[in-house]
Amino acid sequence: MPKRLPPPTHALARWFALAATLVGGSVQGASGSPVSFNFQVQPILAGSCYQCHGPDEKQRKGDLRLDVREDALKDGAIVPGKPEASSLIERLFTSDGDEVMPPPDSHKTIDGPQREVLKQWIAEGAPYERHWSFTPPKSPAVPQPKAADAKIIETFPVTGPVDAFVLDHLRVKGHQPALPASRERWLRRVTFDLTGLPPTLPEMDAFLADTSPQAYEAVVDRLLASQRYGERMASDWLDAARYADSYGRHEDAESIVWPYRDWVIQAFNDNLPYDQFIVQQTAGDQLSARPKTAEVLATTFNRLVPQSNEAGSNEDEFRQEHVADRIKTNSTAILGLTLECARCHDHKYDPLTQREYYQMAAFFNNISELGLFPRQTAGIPAPGLLLMSPADEERNLQMLQEIKQAEAAWDALQSSSRGRYHAWVEDHGNPPPAAPVAHYEFESVGEKKRGQRKIFSDTLHPDKNTGVARQSIEPSEGVRGLGLRFEDDNGARFPHVGVFRRSDPFSIALWIRPEESQSRAVVIHRTRSGLDAASRGYELLLNELHPEFSLSHYAPGNSIRIRSKAAIPLKAWTHVIASYDGSSRSTGLRLFINGQAVEAEVMSDHLYRDIVYRPEWGDYDAVRLQDNIDEEDVALSIGYRPNDKIIKNATFDDFKIFDKTLSPNEAALLALPPQPPKKQEERGFLAGIWYGLTHPFVGRAPDATPAPDAGYEAWLRDQDPQGQAALKKLHDLRTAQDNLVNQAREIMVMREMEPRRPTYVLARGQFDQPGDQVFPETPASILRCPQSFPQPSGPRPLVCGQTEPAHRPRGGQPHLAGVLRARHCRHHGGFWHPGRTAHPPGASGLAGNGFHGPGLGCEATVPHARALLRLPAVFHAARSPGAER
Repeated sequence: MPKRLPPPTHALARWFALAATLVGGSVQGASGSPVSFNFQVQPILAGSCYQCHGPDEKQRKGDLRLDVREDALKDGAIVPGKPEASSLIERLFTSDGDEVMPPPDSHKTIDGPQREVLKQWIAEGAPYERHWSFTPPKSPAVPQPKAADAKIIETFPVTGPVDAFVLDHLRVKGHQPALPASRERWLRRVTFDLTGLPPTLPEMDAFLADTSPQAYEAVVDRLLASQRYGERMASDWLDAARYADSYGRHEDAESIVWPYRDWVIQAFNDNLPYDQFIVQQTAGDQLSARPKTAEVLATTFNRLVPQSNEAGSNEDEFRQEHVADRIKTNSTAILGLTLECARCHDHKYDPLTQREYYQMAAFFNNISELGLFPRQTAGIPAPGLLLMSPADEERNLQMLQEIKQAEAAWDALQSSSRGRYHAWVEDHGNPPPAAPVAHYEFESVGEKKRGQRKIFSDTLHPDKNTGVARQSIEPSEGVRGLGLRFEDDNGARFPHVGVFRRSDPFSIALWIRPEESQSRAVVIHRTRSGLDAASRGYELLLNELHPEFSLSHYAPGNSIRIRSKAAIPLKAWTHVIASYDGSSRSTGLRLFINGQAVEAEVMSDHLYRDIVYRPEWGDYDAVRLQDNIDEEDVALSIGYRPNDKIIKNATFDDFKIFDKTLSPNEAALLALPPQPPKKQEERGFLAGIWYGLTHPFVGRAPDATPAPDAGYEAWLRDQDPQGQAALKKLHDLRTAQDNLVNQAREIMVMREMEPRRPTYVLARGQFDQPGDQVFPETPASILRCPQSFPQPSGPRPLVCGQTEPAHRPRGGQPHLAGVLRARHCRHHGGFWHPGRTAHPPGASGLAGNGFHGPGLGCEATVPHARALLRLPAVFHAARSPGAER
């Protein structure tokens, strides 16, 4: 007689619990029981009726809805207790081809036994139930062995409720339990199940030599403690999370997301409770005012979206695809439901409307992402998380604090040094304004030789810093002499000037005369490209004639950007200055129009990495980048930028670059009315007079008397030793902190943006067909959001069913625990039990025709062994919070 297994010890009891978790259902109830709506009626209605008579209002026919009891009763389709009076039964049993349901052209059928089930159900009062996967679990009645089972029990001892359900299920199926597995086979199975690897010979020898009652327990404990355990368990979750080390679409490129993979492995090895496991991945960035690095890292789960970079791709379209992918992933991986059909219309089978779909989308539509990955940088799509060593992280926090103190010292100095300024002015007079580091007047466009018209000298350094146009330039009237006029596909590059980091103050100034309004027009930039490089660098654009100034590492999530609320006029000369103070904040950006500071709208305000291109980042790696260009090809430019909307029919003049922030007084001086043409002798005396009389700015005069403190900012910046020292210290600290973070790895994560991006119901899911605006809300039929969460909010309420004790998987909400058990069932290939085979040859295992993948909606296959689906949830309710294995 085969030797009986030892009684279940604590570790084996935990393993039995895991085995129960692997079971996708429970034993079918005995015949003669009342008809179950969830397990007998709803599968029939969902398979054959709901498409025309279900939740989707637009597809509903005959104004009949069968998934809601009140609607099914109101027109007599169902008359409780009276199947003979119910039109549903009449239409099911009729032989009239024009009246029978389902209609022949639907290619759906309800066979005789199914019709009898519906008839009996109505006779019993036609009770409806909430979907079985959302009903609170109750401890199932454990089937007791029968006298006829005595012989079976000799080789299949019933040591707990799991064994009892297994035995009962085998009896119902007419199967005999297999003989106990040999110790060698058992060890091989359990080692493969828990680590994905076979046992080693020393492990096999040690187990065979251990004849103690704790031998099986010791093996399980050893395997659960193995690093390989987390790797084995993580593989299935990473599949659900659509994990890949590349972006997955069009000229695929490397995506650095393996730190998230390591987080998942560690979560399994640390036995992280399942509710925390999914909450951290969905909303780890919102768990506190300063969430832990690991909590934010977990949100990479929602950034593992296939991304494209194909030229001509619309970033808004692909951003919507990212949102839709997050809904699909969260619904399948966590909720076990297929929701994506509600993207275009109300769900045909489950009680989920299209509006609810986009309310759910609002949870995932509020991060500052581009929608595309870059072709011309190796940058990580923002928003991102910098991954540093603990020492570097501590040093970074210290540096940020030092920068904050230095900024406070600079602010205090600005308010305490007025007396010294006035004393200095009495001795030296007014301080000189800032001097540019480069100045281009564009007078060479009047050269007789066409080739020379493309070359622009820096008036301050005639022998260097030369600029060059892409195409020859025709002479054009400038604001001071001749100007640089571009038509269509033209531009000018200045490769030796304008190289600034995010820690460097700088300013750019020029006169511009646009002749047409464009939705987007590149004026000045030092980038490789726009979308193709995520606007890495700095740029000045015109957006419907509104100046827009930005610095970016990876726009929009890693950038600062402002847009002037005032527009510049058409066909008139306007002086524009864009100035930056090196602070990496939007408050450090200034726009001046005609010498006056203008009010600006903040478009983005989160710059945390440098704006230059670096070889160590892979920005010049021809293998990693689809459109790699040489380092010297990144240059300060006017007009032209590859694959972007360049400015058309516009003239530029008097282009200046400064390596400092400009004060309002300096901005006003730069915008003084122009002088008569410099090359007056070439035009003639009378022509010069006519120019002076007719110039559009001839009537504009500077302020008659400068304010007493007009030169104060320039003096403190350039003349005062204390001011110079304070600015140098601030710049050095910012540069050192920039150097530190530039060495860190970065990974895509979730981060909420303010103000919130609006979300709309999209007609048929089309990104360019917005309808009603909606706000974040959980689907009422799936998870109800607690009132304690503020609205609108980030994704955390979406998993509120897991964060509240009454709804945790080990408590009263079986749905999420059921998804996890289904996933484990598939992962381990069916039910596993120490010492016996998983199932007899030819059988489908205890999971029956249950979950081949997570699926708990109305259309999902109903598991046979339903009671065991409840058993682990009830079992978990009595266990300690951290004991999840």
